This record gives sequence, C-alpha cells and structure tokens, in this order.
Amino acid sequence: MIASFLLAAAAACSGDCVAQESFVTLEQRLDAARSLLVEVDAVCEGAVVCTLRESLLLAPGGRVRFAVKGTYGGEPVDALFVSDGKRTRQTAKGKTIWGKTPKALHDALFIGFSRMGLTHNSANLSGGRPPDLTDGKIRTTLEAVDFLPLAQRPGLEIIPFKIFLAGKRAGTGVVWLDGETGLPVRRYVTVNGPTGELKVTEDYPLLVLEAPWKPADFSTK
Repeated sequence: MIASFLLAAAAACSGDCVAQESFVTLEQRLDAARSLLVEVDAVCEGAVVCTLRESLLLAPGGRVRFAVKGTYGGEPVDALFVSDGKRTRQTAKGKTIWGKTPKALHDALFIGFSRMGLTHNSANLSGGRPPDLTDGKIRTTLEAVDFLPLAQRPGLEIIPFKIFLAGKRAGTGVVWLDGETGLPVRRYVTVNGPTGELKVTEDYPLLVLEAPWKPADFSTK
C-alpha cells in the first residue's frame, strides 16, 4: 500500500517533485494572505525593451491598486489601475476609463504574478488595456509545469519550470526564493511570442504578506 501511494504521488508530479512542492507551498502561502503588496523592478530584453517600476496591492473584496511607471518599447509609461471591488478606474496615455470589476480580478493578478510575474500585465496597462485572464479560468489556463530540480545558492532556493498557456508551451520561468523568508526575491521569465523571444528579469525589493491598507488606496473617483 505504501509503495502504491508513493507511485501515485510521483505520477502526480510535473517534473521534479521537490521543486514542484516548494513552488506549490509558496503559492499557497501567498494565496492565504488576506492582503499582498509587491514592488517590482523589471527589465525586458529581446523582442521588447523595458525598464519598469511596478507596484501591486491586493486586498479583500476585489480591491486592487496596480501602478506602473518607466518605459516600455521606447515609450514612457505612467499607468494606474484601481478597483474598489465594484468598479475600476484605469489611467494610461492621458486617458481615464471606468469599468466594472471582474469577479476573478484578484485571481488573475495573483496567479499571474505567482506563475509569470507582473510585467505581462504591466504591458497591458501601458497600452491602456486591463489585466488579462479575468474570466475565472486562469488557474487552469496559465500553468507552471515540468519543474527541474532545485538549485541552491548561499541564502537562496531557485525553482526552474516551464510556463504553459492554454495547453501550449509559452516560455520558461525561474523563481529565486530567500532562504530565510521563503519569499520571492527575483524571477527570470523567457516568453516566445510572435515577434520573437522576450526575456524579463523582475527583482522584488518589497513583498509584504498581510500588508496594511485603507479604503482610500482603492478610490475609483
């Protein structure tokens, strides 16, 4: 019976079981937080060049504050997306648009960050588009799979994996975890797009679970 259990557990792994378990534990820990604040320094190379400062604050009730500044594709970026849980306000390229908060907005941003980082949604904001994959299916649409064995460096745990989108390989990811906190400090993502290969490095100078927040942070007025 024990042997059968172990074989079943191994069959459920996508690649290296230890690496996958470490990633799943991280994702569950982030998901359990009632609020999450992430600040990101992002650099893009390849198909698109970018230098961005990104900030995401998630709070209960569908509250979101997502700000992006810097340059993307040679163009200046100063974009803001806010949800108070009922409606959204998005400002980019000198225009402001209001809309209804998607029911799965929190999941789209959280899972998007966990498995692929923030920069793909920062690209959406820079172009005046809202975050993507808000239809409630992101957990099965955007997948981290085919984990490679963990790599260790002093004070760090490194998790490499492949990124699949809608069942097709979209790229690769590598997440670096702080050895003491177990939280991400860096991420490398390589995406194969229609215009070529895009390489993104995200550094996380600040990541806070149970981050303090106030209703005014999410004003859509």
